[in-house]
Amino acid sequence: MDQYSKFTSDELMNAEEFILIDDDDNYGEVEITDEEIVNMIKSNEIDLEEEELISQPKISTSKALVSLDKVLSFLNNSPDTFITELHNKNLLYNLKKKIILFDKNNRVQTVLDGWLNI
Repeated sequence: MDQYSKFTSDELMNAEEFILIDDDDNYGEVEITDEEIVNMIKSNEIDLEEEELISQPKISTSKALVSLDKVLSFLNNSPDTFITELHNKNLLYNLKKKIILFDKNNRVQTVLDGWLNI
């Protein structure tokens, strides 16, 4: 409070006093090093990135394929003012093929024994 009164009184404080204002007491807390501050900021950034990844729902392959079909349809019938390279379309077609192959390989065939109750 003594230091705060310097701000509110008519006395002016020089730059050195302002910078060193809380060097006399740390308000009962342990002093934090620069490295600890950097580590706290980094951990907060990682936590936010993880929360963003966790909060995004999983998208099924069928929904992804429907979305890709819409994008490809747009590119095939795009307005004259929208210009894209053929290479970009080919990338999307290749991506679509990979998703279809992924979906095909990950389908699980059910066992007939489960239906017969043997």
